[in-house]
Amino acid sequence: MSSEFDLYNVNMEEYKALIQVPLGRAYADKIIINAKLINVYAGKIQSGLNVAIKGSRIAYVGTKDNMIGEATEIIDAKGLFLAPGYIDPHGHTDFGANPIALANEILPHGTTTILTETKSQTAALKTRGIQAMLDMTEHLPLKFFYCITATNPLFPHLEGEDSLPMEEFAKFIQHPRVLAVSELVAFVRALDLDETLLSKLDLGRRMKKRLEGHGAGCSPETLNALINVGITSCHEGMTAEEIQQRVYLGLPAMLRHGSIISDMEPLVRAVTSDPELDTRWLMLTPDWFSPSDILATGYMKFLVEKAIEYGIPPIKAIQMATINAAQYLGLDRLVGGIGPSRFADILFLESPSLPDPVKVMVNGEIIAEQGRLKQKLPLNCPRFNTKDWRPGRVPTFKATAEHFAVKATAAEGEYEQVPVAKIINRTITKLDHANLPVKSGKLVVEGEDILKISMLHISRDRFANAFLKGFGASIGGLATSTAHDHHTPYVIGNNDADMALAFNRMLEINGGLVLVDGGVIKAEYPMVVGGITSDQDVSSMDKELKVIEQYLLDRGCQSGPVVTLYFLSHTGVPFIRITPSGLYDVRSKQILFS
Repeated sequence: MSSEFDLYNVNMEEYKALIQVPLGRAYADKIIINAKLINVYAGKIQSGLNVAIKGSRIAYVGTKDNMIGEATEIIDAKGLFLAPGYIDPHGHTDFGANPIALANEILPHGTTTILTETKSQTAALKTRGIQAMLDMTEHLPLKFFYCITATNPLFPHLEGEDSLPMEEFAKFIQHPRVLAVSELVAFVRALDLDETLLSKLDLGRRMKKRLEGHGAGCSPETLNALINVGITSCHEGMTAEEIQQRVYLGLPAMLRHGSIISDMEPLVRAVTSDPELDTRWLMLTPDWFSPSDILATGYMKFLVEKAIEYGIPPIKAIQMATINAAQYLGLDRLVGGIGPSRFADILFLESPSLPDPVKVMVNGEIIAEQGRLKQKLPLNCPRFNTKDWRPGRVPTFKATAEHFAVKATAAEGEYEQVPVAKIINRTITKLDHANLPVKSGKLVVEGEDILKISMLHISRDRFANAFLKGFGASIGGLATSTAHDHHTPYVIGNNDADMALAFNRMLEINGGLVLVDGGVIKAEYPMVVGGITSDQDVSSMDKELKVIEQYLLDRGCQSGPVVTLYFLSHTGVPFIRITPSGLYDVRSKQILFS
């Protein structure tokens, strides 16, 4: 029997033992006594219970102790509360911190199960990226489940060919750890009855897979239509009213609080303003945490803390991070609660209102105490060269300064008005215009916080050049291979030679970020897993990123410039984006400049 299948099943010997333990006919391997149990099934605390464990699973919960034998390990939980391991129902562990490094940091703080996207690795490496994630996580104590993308890139006519055609999608959607189709960012294609997309969604639906929603800014009518398309949850509610709206329509909703958007305070008002709202429909997710925030927050326990801080009763907050997510994912017979036949993923808490565990048990073994793993997981990450990348990400040329020259239509010495993407916050851009001087027949960037932004063209034989405003830092060149969602490499800057040096060096290190100023490489951050994920531990990632981020902050950027870089290309958010076809207006669906 394969290890993949073992996650859902026990062998016959284990099966019989689990049956015998509660009857006193077989001894438990471990028993937790004197427990105050946070019963997420009933929504209450029970005292004086024993939790018997056989192998990796819970065999018994109750007051009896006749399953204690000479070899049974007794764990006294007096003064502590037991909670199930936390579950993230919507992660992005295919980008930034690699899954193993992430597990090393978040297991000690109680996150034991995660549903994660693979769409970034699909865009980076096609099927190699998906398989790499499955292989990396197969034997980890942190239980990884996956989504498979139906839409990457979001708009193939603008951003390049489909990274996962139907034949390959059909193969991976059948994997036992694949529970869902990736979030439907390009939902407009489904609403426009795109046959290619609908055929994938129909396959996922017939296989009873979840379909992650992305209904940002949807009207009630559009949300109804998306539920008819098949979405089974949405993490994009931005207000309490939007959260309530989703629940009223029978759509599980997630309260999001992470590095990109931190909305816990307004979102909990969905509950505090309406005490009758059934919180079984609500879950918690960070969506994504940067390496710095992974270290600072501890992941899911932080969201439980914030939910409690803003008014959610502690037991309800813990339910949102455990049983609610498990039931949504169809995993509640495996995880999400402390009950017979479930994996013994158990957190030892000082109080329900203090969700950072003092001990963490996974699969029946104490693996962490006081926020530290007893034994760190080895970072067995694959490394890839640019030759392994999806073809649309690799140029057919070596960049030179001339590749970033923008020819002018105005006369020498005059000014020419051009559209620019103006940065509003970490993820949002709006249309603005700039008057640029003409020198030697070319448009020159100077003053007004204007930079060039140049992405590898969809043809792969040139750059799509445009202009950016509001980044804050005047820099020569900053290249990246981490452009959501298709991860086509691009570079920003105000010096064509620096931009070429940064871009070429980024490819030499097999992807990541490279900062060049004044002809000198100031910093670089290799991301050798497809050019979008580091193979290092989270602390090392954080240190390398902070060098780049601090350089940018010292030169005038606002907070989060690296996150801003990730999203300048993301056509799933408004309004003006750089794409492989040029500067694009998401609302009007027009290329503004290329």
